[in-house]
Amino acid sequence: MNKYIGLDAHKKFCYATTMDKEGNKIGERQFPTTDEFLDAFAESLDENSKVVLEASTSGLRVYERLESKDVDVCMAHPLKVKAIADAKIKTDKIDSEVLAHLLRSDLIPFAYVPPAEIRDLRDILRHRAALVRVRTSIKNRIHAILTREGVHHSFSDLFGKAGTDFLRSIELKEQNRMAVDNFLAIQESIESRIDEVSKLIDEKAEKERGVAVLSEIKGLGRYTSLLALAEIGNVSRFSTYKKLSSWVGLIPSTNSSGGVTRHGKITKRGNKFLRWSLVQAAWRVIRYDDKLRGYYNRIAKRRGSSVAIVATARKLLKRIYFLLNENQVYAVGV
Repeated sequence: MNKYIGLDAHKKFCYATTMDKEGNKIGERQFPTTDEFLDAFAESLDENSKVVLEASTSGLRVYERLESKDVDVCMAHPLKVKAIADAKIKTDKIDSEVLAHLLRSDLIPFAYVPPAEIRDLRDILRHRAALVRVRTSIKNRIHAILTREGVHHSFSDLFGKAGTDFLRSIELKEQNRMAVDNFLAIQESIESRIDEVSKLIDEKAEKERGVAVLSEIKGLGRYTSLLALAEIGNVSRFSTYKKLSSWVGLIPSTNSSGGVTRHGKITKRGNKFLRWSLVQAAWRVIRYDDKLRGYYNRIAKRRGSSVAIVATARKLLKRIYFLLNENQVYAVGV
């Protein structure tokens, strides 16, 4: 007998609902989200058991553990699950039960789960992105202190050697002097850790054909290229670049009413890591690429730099999409 198991995975516990093909509930249980209990759960399943859980941080950990035990497991897209369940499933909205119903009815909207080596690479790249965000926050705080103190400077890079010497020497209020010194110490520590992670990333970038392909885009950089490859994974899963842009969250929101369509800010529903990286990269690319710089300038004149750089990031993603497709670079390591 086929068994369909919806697994509602949380940080501390999982709730499993098991159904047969007809939708009869034949089992329910709750157990801690630990390796010991996940292994026991995996061992309790027979070859006719199928498991589904929603994509999430906790869900990915459970997925990886069950996958390592050769369980027939898949991940569902959480937003699409809700939409389908609201339309198709007329039962109590208990997550594990809904998932089991959708699985037995072959209505699961599958979430893309990249191979383990890509997931590992994503972790390294996202770690570096987190460190860079902290560094940026520290620099912004120092700039804010200088603004409050009315301090002006002419350094193109305030945080280079000369700029740092300047920051250490200027007279500030006692509390601000302490704050700047503390922030500089934290920034230096973060810089050394970013350098450490970057060395590992450079080693991996050397081995990836896709990085060489994307180097055609001047100013993109190794890090952003490798991040794009790792986050996109198999680019062929996007039939058009517009679908990729939607997945990244770089398309404008749309509101249609009374025959009038209005476009607003980008949806920001999608891959925040790649979206942030592309916006940062766009600032560099427009320094080297005449076409993208011209595109940015035209929009900036009408709608401002913030809107313009996001639109340029979307154009940049379009180039990445076509380069990867044209060169048949479908995944990291391929």
